[in-house]
Amino acid sequence: MPNIAKERKMEKHIVIISEQLIPNFIPLYLNKEKINFVYIIATSQMKKKYEIFAQICSTYNWKCQKIEVSSYNYPEIIEKLNKHIPQEENLHFNLTGGTKMMTISAYEFCQKRKIRSLYVDTANQKILQITPEFKETPLPDILDLENYLSLYGYKIKSKETKKPEKKFLASIPELLNIVCKNKNFFSILNYLSSQANNSNNKVMIKKNSTYIKKQLSFLQERKMLNINKDTIIFTGEKERFFCNGGWLEDYVFTCLLELKEEIGIKDLAKNIKVVDLEENKNELDIAFCIKNKLYIIECKTTKKTDFESSKKPLKTDVDYLYKLESIKNKVAGIYGYPIFIGLHTSDNLIQRARSWGIRIISDKKLKNLKEEIKKLL
Repeated sequence: MPNIAKERKMEKHIVIISEQLIPNFIPLYLNKEKINFVYIIATSQMKKKYEIFAQICSTYNWKCQKIEVSSYNYPEIIEKLNKHIPQEENLHFNLTGGTKMMTISAYEFCQKRKIRSLYVDTANQKILQITPEFKETPLPDILDLENYLSLYGYKIKSKETKKPEKKFLASIPELLNIVCKNKNFFSILNYLSSQANNSNNKVMIKKNSTYIKKQLSFLQERKMLNINKDTIIFTGEKERFFCNGGWLEDYVFTCLLELKEEIGIKDLAKNIKVVDLEENKNELDIAFCIKNKLYIIECKTTKKTDFESSKKPLKTDVDYLYKLESIKNKVAGIYGYPIFIGLHTSDNLIQRARSWGIRIISDKKLKNLKEEIKKLL
């Protein structure tokens, strides 16, 4: 009986590299068991993107060959394609990417060689076969956090995917009630919990002691902290982190877990620590994938306050917006969608967010967070 696996002809794919690697990767991933070789067409300007893509090919055991071309030199592109790509069956050319001149050259090459060519239409979630005849197929939802981030040169070092402990979730409704009534409470709580970070989870109240102890009493009942005269002692590092804004991350993450099936989340995690090829570090509060797009959420409960003087200037929400925009550009590209979730809004914040394409959920909307998330998506 013939061995079908041995008789099956492996495929060779050709891709044109540009800034966004997702359209290059998806067709390869869909056929990953059939592929043994990838020709990578790239300009000298795409050196870093080529290195990222070649590393991904290595991960899947696809051998690859770089064909370097000039962006707009039509005769040179055709010459190099003919020189480096042999006449054989089972060639597949992905026309997505590169300059228009590179695409035109590649299309004509496919026409003459009768090579199957395709185009990835991410806007309409389709894969279009161009030659030898036109066909449309739906674009499958395949990207998870790991392979999405890898396409921008990032590797996940650690992440959390489990639902927060009941002890922490039980405190969130009361904290949400306070958002609408007394936002100054979070200035106090953030300050104390951040000051306790390097002091064995202890911090001394230096002023307004009676008022502060009264404000924090419910957290003592929830066993997040203990109050001993004018000293606040957090019951553990997890509890200190929760009080220092971690509660908002837990709340957002839990809402997304409960929405996972309804809105089609493929992959979801929080406290994601990533590094790039040069070991530069970044951290994402929460991220999830839907339909090959990456949504990045920055959660912040901080606000400038004169509650306590500090030598180190406090960041504003606009600072965090800028950080979110910067991270989105680095790890998500044009298929990334940044969302800022905080306790405070201002006209300046809303204007900046709109100009950077950042969606905002804050203030009273936090109580109906699941509905607000569905509206954004």
